[in-house]
Amino acid sequence: MSCAKSVDVIVPVFNRDLAIIEYVIVDFLKQNIDRVIIANTGEKETGLADNKRIIEAYATMPSFYPGFTRNMGASVSSANVQVHTGADIITIHGDWGLFRQVDDGEIMSPSCHILNAEETKQALAGIRQFPPSNRISSKSTATIAMTKHTAINLLHGPFCWAMVGWGCVDPDLAFRAVRQGLIQRRADISTAHLFHSGGCEELIFTGKLPVTPEFKRNKRLMDIKATTEGWWSC
Repeated sequence: MSCAKSVDVIVPVFNRDLAIIEYVIVDFLKQNIDRVIIANTGEKETGLADNKRIIEAYATMPSFYPGFTRNMGASVSSANVQVHTGADIITIHGDWGLFRQVDDGEIMSPSCHILNAEETKQALAGIRQFPPSNRISSKSTATIAMTKHTAINLLHGPFCWAMVGWGCVDPDLAFRAVRQGLIQRRADISTAHLFHSGGCEELIFTGKLPVTPEFKRNKRLMDIKATTEGWWSC
């Protein structure tokens, strides 16, 4: 393994709160990474690409297609390693320079702590220590790192262009990685997902799956992929 690989963090954005986006981007730039690529399909540009470590790829769309948006960022990235994450993810522990170790044919991801509304306020105030909780799971993640070769040549995307809104985009990639025999490695990094309405908090804090039409549509796509051999969005 080589630690000389370059790393881009790719963040999909669609009409999110600009103050939150800026906070998260600044948090990423504290890590041992090379650049942040904002993949934006919202109504207007964020205007945050004001230094050489931030690139904004912009193309407005009428609704949020997270796969298309992330793939747009993936195509702009010239780094050896792409880290796909969200505009609602911060770091609790560890350094993202660890992602420089990811190799072709594998994906690497950290665990993710799902914050409630009060914990999110604390996190935005700079707190990074949270009590032990069953909301931390070694299987739960919202950040996935892979080499550019893996992203483009093996997973052909790497995110499903057919999914809309929030939900199932990250699990879809992990599911396809398993089907294609890729190695899945856990990074010794802990992240946190900031609370926002309509996100995965509906499942974590209520025990119920979101019932939005978008989530149901994405779930049906996942079910089709689970039962139909060889049917993959690419």
